[in-house]
Amino acid sequence: MTKKIFFLFSSLDRPEVDIMYAKIIEAASSGSDVNIYACTGNVSCQANPLGLISQCKSCVSQTKKYIQIVEEKIKNTKVNYIDYRNFSYKIEDISFKSIKNWSYDNTDSGYATLSTYIDHTRDHLARDNNPFSQFLLKTISLGYVNTYEMAGSILNNEDANSIIHVFNGRLTSSRAVLRAARKNGFEVDIIEYIKGTSRIESFRNTLPHNIYEINKRIEQAYMENKYKLKDLAGKFYSAKADGLSIFDRSYTNKQIPGTVPEGWSSQKFKVVLFTSSEDEFQAIGKEWDDKLFIDQIDGIRHIAKVFEKDVKLYVRIHPNVANANRKYLKQIEILNSIENINIISPSSKISSYQLLFDADLVVSFGSTIGIEAAYYGKISVVLGPSFYTELDSVYRPKSIAELDNMLFNLKSLRPKPAFGAEKYALFCMVRGYEIEQFALTHDGKFKVDGGIVDYEKFRDIRYIFAKIIKKSFCYIAGI
Repeated sequence: MTKKIFFLFSSLDRPEVDIMYAKIIEAASSGSDVNIYACTGNVSCQANPLGLISQCKSCVSQTKKYIQIVEEKIKNTKVNYIDYRNFSYKIEDISFKSIKNWSYDNTDSGYATLSTYIDHTRDHLARDNNPFSQFLLKTISLGYVNTYEMAGSILNNEDANSIIHVFNGRLTSSRAVLRAARKNGFEVDIIEYIKGTSRIESFRNTLPHNIYEINKRIEQAYMENKYKLKDLAGKFYSAKADGLSIFDRSYTNKQIPGTVPEGWSSQKFKVVLFTSSEDEFQAIGKEWDDKLFIDQIDGIRHIAKVFEKDVKLYVRIHPNVANANRKYLKQIEILNSIENINIISPSSKISSYQLLFDADLVVSFGSTIGIEAAYYGKISVVLGPSFYTELDSVYRPKSIAELDNMLFNLKSLRPKPAFGAEKYALFCMVRGYEIEQFALTHDGKFKVDGGIVDYEKFRDIRYIFAKIIKKSFCYIAGI
């Protein structure tokens, strides 16, 4: 039977830790030989970009406790602890301006590095004139290099028929193992969690954020479940509109149903623009860089200029931006000074769905609201890449000139068919699979192999101290 190799980077992140241990137990229980490679600290990783010793020690302590639980259940596992001090490298200077083009050993190391930086700071506006930001970026990039070299060295001594397992693959540590494994000819399963469920997904040799792969899965889900199309699509979009957490956290459940901004009802042609959490999509991969504008703020300014005084542009800032980087929030505030823009703050109780239901035109940057608008028969224009833009339910202008032509000729636009929106919802409702070793309970706790691991008791003062240091660093740095 094929050996399965698991790389564990952090026992502090949930549900990653729960899913990885559940998959380890599943693999070993099925008779596979399992090799576990666990970190002993002393390195910058995707969970601890500053390489804080206190966080490393807390994480390693928790990892050993988890592994002890696993070893008590199953015997055909081999645990290897990695000392990163054996893999210490130097890299050239890098900058935010060119980070996406930084390719260590012809891998997408720059994207993984920037994605990890943004994941911890929510600072997608980082500039090279901030020495603190530069220090953090370089530390993260060095973590990628060390992990990549470590993984390559380890896999040189492993059976080439083994299957490598990592979680998610977006950030530095997991991405480095993915690329090192593929470089050495190994098959890799990237494991992803479907939020709010007991289901997970596996992606062979490709990232979960690959648009082409997701579109293939959308079509496959439709072919296998087309008889459920109308029913499941209706349930999906109704749940979203009702503020329920369906395959993602709900960002509208604290809004007041039916509320609209002042002056909304008097608008003859209602246009609402929904922003997304821009930092989340800033460094996923090249296919996600296919944008019309430098950033969403640039796009909002452009559309307001095209409309001038003829149309009032209502801009609903995504609720998840409420805790975003301070620099970004200040830029959003400045937009209020533009005469024909009405900014609806991320913390506003105004109903996003009432805006959607009343709107004549919905503009978005790739968030789910764009395909929801199409389902409800709205003209939906999407200004960035997304998993659903090729389903022919939304307008996706390929250039600013094409966008302007749409905005100048609004009366000629018609809602696109909702069929693509239904297929997207169907996919969301049936995607993934369950394993008996992992479950999400009704009260939001994760069960691993039938029992709930008391995650909180494993945390200690070292972990709390590390979090305080990281937050203080970001605050002092102005990040």
